[in-house]
Amino acid sequence: MGKNALLIAGGRTLDTYTAKELLRLGHNVDIICPEEKDCVRICSLLEHHGLRAAFYMARDLPFYNITASHEYEHERLSVLWRLLEGELDIVLTTPDAALGLTVSRERLRAATTVLD
Repeated sequence: MGKNALLIAGGRTLDTYTAKELLRLGHNVDIICPEEKDCVRICSLLEHHGLRAAFYMARDLPFYNITASHEYEHERLSVLWRLLEGELDIVLTTPDAALGLTVSRERLRAATTVLD
């Protein structure tokens, strides 16, 4: 596994050249954006430039006794699985999502069944 590089996207733009150069040097790139809308915008830009990027969103915690949709949990697990399988060049996230607890690599692999 290569080195990890962390970019903080605090402004309105992110230098895609910087991300591509880090990838060329063998780094795994994680980008932390201040808001989800910035992650989505930058992810689209990176994908437009041919990079395999994904947005890892923060977990929504229900505070009421309601039936919640699992759509976001499926998306979060999909990003983790793609990251585990080496299918992503760049992962974008927000500070709260980056600091949240998640499943270990071993547990994710053990709990996953792939259907062909």
